[in-house]
Amino acid sequence: MTQRTPSQTGRYRILGVVGQRANGQVYRARDELLERDVWIKVRSPIADSEGIHQTRFEREARATAP
Repeated sequence: MTQRTPSQTGRYRILGVVGQRANGQVYRARDELLERDVWIKVRSPIADSEGIHQTRFEREARATAP
């Protein structure tokens, strides 16, 4: 079953899937408020429920934040 990419979530317009791994997907999106492209990483439900790679996820978020 193929997941459908949402076209809008909050202020972000989803442009497409950048990559997919066991722990989640990365989307390229447009931040409509700041008028710039961003990447959004969404953790998979399995990763969330098991706490898989939480530390790594947080470290990536801090490293890539402006």
